[in-house]
Amino acid sequence: MVVKLVFYIYSAEMLANLGVPWVILGHSERRALLNETNEFVGDKVAYALSQGLKVIACVGETLEQREAGTTMEVVAAQTKAIAGNYFKTKLASTVCQKSKILFYL
Repeated sequence: MVVKLVFYIYSAEMLANLGVPWVILGHSERRALLNETNEFVGDKVAYALSQGLKVIACVGETLEQREAGTTMEVVAAQTKAIAGNYFKTKLASTVCQKSKILFYL
C-alpha cells in the first residue's frame, strides 16, 4: 500500500466534513517558524477536539533546550498547555473516557 501525504490548509470543520479522523498539531517547525506558542497549540487542540477530530499533539525540545538540560520542563509546559485547554473546554466530561489525544515526542 502506498500512502501519499499532501499538505493543504483546511479548517477543522472542513476536515471533519471530509471524514478525516486525525490531525497533527504543534509540530516543531510550526512552533519555530510561525511562533506558535504552547497556549496557541493548546487552543488548536481543544478546537479540533470540539469538532470531533482526534489529535496527535507534537511535543518536544529544540537542540539548544536539550543541551541545556531543560527537556522535561519544555515538554511539561507544552503538555500542560494542551491539557489545560482541553479541560477548560468542558470536553472532559464527554470525551475523557475515550482519549482522543496522542502525544508524539
